Amino acid sequence: MKFLLTLTIVFVVFTVPLYIFVQKNLVTPDKSLVAIAQNIPRYPNASSWEINTAKKFCIDKLSKCGNSADITFTTSDSWNIIYDYYRSSMGNDRWGTNSTIFTTMPTSIIFIRDNCEADLAPAHKLFGGNEKQKYTLQISCDSTQPIL
Repeated sequence: MKFLLTLTIVFVVFTVPLYIFVQKNLVTPDKSLVAIAQNIPRYPNASSWEINTAKKFCIDKLSKCGNSADITFTTSDSWNIIYDYYRSSMGNDRWGTNSTIFTTMPTSIIFIRDNCEADLAPAHKLFGGNEKQKYTLQISCDSTQPIL
């Protein structure tokens, strides 16, 4: 009984401060960033499309770690088709990139507009065998600058 009481006290002493620390450092993306994420062109052949704007753990609130939103989608299209589509459609929406294909297809593409970045890349697979591939588009904005 004494052991169980000691174990409980040790558990409470370590977990309560950790819980408070984590809760204090959860950051919700700005409404303007959520609007930017919602205006990203949806890939036409995406079988799923999810915008994640949930709270994120961020120790340094001055960096971009807390002010980001992720878009995840799946499609059976190949990476080069998706790359070409977003290189064209994001350019039409004032997102710039300096990505150039020299000899091989890049593994990601970064778009920049105002003080925001959008990084598109295939999601890493843990297990193979699925003909559909998952892609992520992570949008982050510098929280020290106003989002235009």
